[in-house]
Amino acid sequence: MDQSEPPASKDDNQENWWEYCPVCSAKLVNHKCRFVCSNPRCNFFMSCSEFDL
Repeated sequence: MDQSEPPASKDDNQENWWEYCPVCSAKLVNHKCRFVCSNPRCNFFMSCSEFDL
């Protein structure tokens, strides 16, 4: 019997959650110790000092 892999794909989506904007879900880009949203309409940014893993 074939079994699909929903847990693996679900983990892949949640593994790098910090790389995406919490407002619009676009990719965040690192610019001089700031994570900036790649969506020009969003304007979200986060300072590296706020980014604590």
